[in-house]
Amino acid sequence: MIFISAIQRKVSSSLIFNSNFYIMRKKHVDEIDLMIINQLQTNAWTTNRALAKTVGLSPGPTLVRVQNLWKRRLIAFCRITINYNAFRFNQKAILIASVPDEKSNRFIGNMKSSREVVSCFELTRKSPLIKSRRFLALVYAKTQEELQELVEHLCKGSNVQDLSVVRVEKTYKDSPLILTEADL
Repeated sequence: MIFISAIQRKVSSSLIFNSNFYIMRKKHVDEIDLMIINQLQTNAWTTNRALAKTVGLSPGPTLVRVQNLWKRRLIAFCRITINYNAFRFNQKAILIASVPDEKSNRFIGNMKSSREVVSCFELTRKSPLIKSRRFLALVYAKTQEELQELVEHLCKGSNVQDLSVVRVEKTYKDSPLILTEADL
């Protein structure tokens, strides 16, 4: 049985989780909890037995600690990352767009409905006087032509004022934020 599946069944279904880690408030987290969090970020599919060995506890107390981290919303979402190249998504690009305030909901909707958009962020405005919102998105496509079609779809009906599409040549780092005691 996969470790995370066991945890999800044990955690109350009334809790709503998202992909954020909730370390904003000072909540009691010790060195072992940090080790558990960091190990699960590195490999969420690890077994409870392997996790226990890594943190120096027996499996029972380790499972209880993980369940408590879930219940306290200090960990919130576990997922795998696919190998995009194995599925021929060879075009990775960063899209930066400025959209008028009144058209931004359409742009956001286009982003949310496109499976090729894996991340989308709203950036700070260039100036409070400018009535447009800026967005940055990470997108994948299989070919250059599909990337162009995707960009056209994302901008459709949004009156994009300024657009930059930059193809990513190499990724040097793509990893989770590893927490330290200084983060407590």
